Amino acid sequence: MPSGEYYCIDNNQKHIKEYTNSMPPADDTKPCTPPPTKYVVTSDKAEILSDTFESRSPPNYYIQKDTIEAIDQNEDWVQVSYKNGTKFGWIDKRDLTPIPN
Repeated sequence: MPSGEYYCIDNNQKHIKEYTNSMPPADDTKPCTPPPTKYVVTSDKAEILSDTFESRSPPNYYIQKDTIEAIDQNEDWVQVSYKNGTKFGWIDKRDLTPIPN
């Protein structure tokens, strides 16, 4: 198997942390590309929710045209770090556009 090739059952059900460069775990897996890891904010502002997907008080935002790097993600959300890596949160993918890896 070539180095850097990813295997998964379904991109939408895997998190970035779960991708490996190892052999596929079962015969029902297929090669697939990893999800994007960089995004640009396309909405006016993208609220950063807590680890439990709740608004913070006061709210924290990325603003339009900010570039962010995903730490983890699922089908609908991207986890980010902010405030110099001291805080973590989730952003709705509908507020973002992927930047090709």
